[in-house]
Amino acid sequence: MKVLRSIGLPVALLCLINAASPRLACLLAQTPLTSPLQEDSSAVDSSSPAGLAKASASVSPQTVARVRALDAQASQLKARGKYDEAESLYRQSLELNEASLGSDHPEVGASLNNLAALCEAKGAYDEAKRLFQRALAIKEKRLPPGHPSLAISLNNLATVHFAQGNYGEVEALYQRSLEITEKSVGPDHQDLAPALNNLAMLYRTIGRLDESENLFRRALVFLERSQDTNPVNLARGLENMAGLFRLQGKYLEAEQLCRRALAIKEKHLGESHPDVATSLNSLAGVLYASGRLPEAELLYRRALSIREATFGANHINTATSLNNLAVLYLSQKKPVEAASLFERALKITQSALGTAHPETARNLSNLASVYCVLRKHGEAESLWTQGIAILERALGPENLEVAGTLEQLADCYQAQKRLDRAEPLVARALSIRERKLAPTHFGLAASYSRMAEIYQAGGKLSESEELYKKALTAKERSLGAAHQSIGPTLHFLGLLYLEQGKYDEAERALLRSVKILETTGGADSEEIATRLVHLGLAYALQQKGSESRNLLDRALAILERRGEARVWSDRLVESLADLSLRNGNHAKARELYLRVLEQRRALSNETQLDLVGPLNALGSIHYSQNDYKMAEKYYRQALEMAEKTTGADHPDTAACLTNLATTLAMRQQLSSAEPLYRRALAIWEKSLPQGDERIRLAIENLAALYSRQGKPAQASAFYERLRGMGVQVASGGAVDIGRGSLYTVPLRDLLKQSSGRKGFDAPPR
Repeated sequence: MKVLRSIGLPVALLCLINAASPRLACLLAQTPLTSPLQEDSSAVDSSSPAGLAKASASVSPQTVARVRALDAQASQLKARGKYDEAESLYRQSLELNEASLGSDHPEVGASLNNLAALCEAKGAYDEAKRLFQRALAIKEKRLPPGHPSLAISLNNLATVHFAQGNYGEVEALYQRSLEITEKSVGPDHQDLAPALNNLAMLYRTIGRLDESENLFRRALVFLERSQDTNPVNLARGLENMAGLFRLQGKYLEAEQLCRRALAIKEKHLGESHPDVATSLNSLAGVLYASGRLPEAELLYRRALSIREATFGANHINTATSLNNLAVLYLSQKKPVEAASLFERALKITQSALGTAHPETARNLSNLASVYCVLRKHGEAESLWTQGIAILERALGPENLEVAGTLEQLADCYQAQKRLDRAEPLVARALSIRERKLAPTHFGLAASYSRMAEIYQAGGKLSESEELYKKALTAKERSLGAAHQSIGPTLHFLGLLYLEQGKYDEAERALLRSVKILETTGGADSEEIATRLVHLGLAYALQQKGSESRNLLDRALAILERRGEARVWSDRLVESLADLSLRNGNHAKARELYLRVLEQRRALSNETQLDLVGPLNALGSIHYSQNDYKMAEKYYRQALEMAEKTTGADHPDTAACLTNLATTLAMRQQLSSAEPLYRRALAIWEKSLPQGDERIRLAIENLAALYSRQGKPAQASAFYERLRGMGVQVASGGAVDIGRGSLYTVPLRDLLKQSSGRKGFDAPPR
């Protein structure tokens, strides 16, 4: 009997980390997938003619009995996850059949199919493909071209191509299978449902969503008719359609279908059946995607309990549920708890499937993701490197899953500001997706956005803008202009416009991003608070102070309503502090910057680069209030951190030197300020293009300092340099600058600090 199978696969994480802001957020790729169809791999194909399903009369009954016993025992071992032992028995069965019946007998084809399905489960896809092709060739030789049994073998071969991402081959095989089935049973028969479902799954995967929906709906019509005899098949079909709705952002419709599927399975299979766990997993994925994390957690926990009771604590299906729950914990900002579950899942997968299986690679990537959150970058990099090597061997170097893992490793490098390592990985991933996917595919849009981030971090703003626009166009065409995933792309395009000084364009993009999130269920979320803050920044830069303050107040109110039990991200707190400072609320800004320091110091040691920004900001707040003693304290800490993290000759260090020197000058410690100003000038002259504003600032500060010290000759030399740069300076010198000039952080650097992104659009697995 051909059946629909809806399998809850282990979750793959997509970690999108802003290059200057190592903040991880992960998308749960939890769409319930249907495994392409296989005939029962523990029995001879029952749809073959009776004469082809029987052994030759010349074969001894003892041999037939031995083959049947080997197949039955192997099937039991496979069901228990003992793949190596099962493979040995299937190979013995194949050898006996070949020796007694010849290489092209139907019984040999059945043995080849059994062994191929086992190899597929082990991740040995090339071997599985070879065996399925040989089994298909035997049928094609002995059966007429339109025999129904050929459709089954075509589906089996398609499963392996599907796993390897060979979507062109998959479509051809599924189309041929559907044509054979339709000719055999007619265009209006329920047996068409599996073939329609498989082709729909392919189209969903490659982004042909309208075609996918039409096929799913047609399959459901047949399944509805047969629900009296096959209610569980109907449930699985409902879950598959729900997966498409979830991808389209139709969460209410997806939830309704998942709940109906769950009720069917509970009624006909019992509340503790493993198929019920799969339905719980599917429903939890929809609730997760719609932001209902507590409800999703309860369902994931129930699914885990069922699987542990049914399969045991160390079964691969149990590892699936552990992964799902771990992703949820990560979304709830519980990285330590998530790491523990990911580590347990990895051990199970390695034991059950081996160290070279693609599922092991996915678990390595999951664990690497949480290590990146915990800032264990070296360990994360090692795990991702291992995972990429496994996937390349198993699936080929041009596989989409390889592309996704390359991007995850690139994100890890971005978190460490190692753009030279991140860019080639993102470029390779983008190249893979462009060759494999249609120009409007949502997965390609994600790659465009990643490359846009890289370009933005490297100062290639026009190139970054073009890629963000391509990503936006691809998403709008494939998912619709109001889909929730449009919001993040608009958000980051808006931030880029701010960096470019295109404030009107920034306002439009950010405002549209806010409205999309409000209408898709995120009106009271941390993410909406982040977007409101950045829109408030756009208003502030346009001198719309009232609108900016209103958005800041609204963002704070949302976060306060959510309560202290939910830990705000340090990036969001820093954004709130920045906007508070711009709106003149120094008390609130100081409170928030101190909170940023507390959060970041709790995550790691006190030499991390992310402490420099809030320390400088706190120094500036006290400086503006004429509290030079406290300003000096924070500026010295910032300088120490900058020297340890970026080096003594980095432009960021020069900025800290400038701030500290100006504060010392205001405390009349002119001789202490002079070498700091000179050192800052030397760094900037060495690292920045001639005429940069920071070089002008350093020269101006030294000119003023020497004037205050009563050193006219030295002051005059620097004033002459200013005249040469086009700065208006009074004849005979210049008016004393007085308070001196702090280094003002450029807007582009502020945006890099405050634009930690959330993950969207992981390609569904």
